[in-house]
Amino acid sequence: MAETKKRKTPAQAAAAEDAAPKRSTRAKAPAATHAGEPEAKPRAAAARKAAPRRRKAVAFDPMLHQEEIAREAYLMWLSRGAAHGCDEEDWYKAEEIVRSRYGAAR
Repeated sequence: MAETKKRKTPAQAAAAEDAAPKRSTRAKAPAATHAGEPEAKPRAAAARKAAPRRRKAVAFDPMLHQEEIAREAYLMWLSRGAAHGCDEEDWYKAEEIVRSRYGAAR
């Protein structure tokens, strides 16, 4: 005598699915899945990265900005009405203006 398997009808299959326990889609915490084992030690906090170091202030070199200083001095000379005799004063003021743009200390 041959054994025959009984096939479930679609209604019976749906009822069996409803009755079966459903698996959680979320992973469980390790402590909950390993009952009886001691809880894992909490991890040490991640090491913080050190703050980026500021560059040392580079001394302002007027020779590197000579064209810019000259342009500022020229504009001051023009604003004074192109009067002669204060060229050094204009140059020093222009140098301070350019120095302040780059945030360099004296």
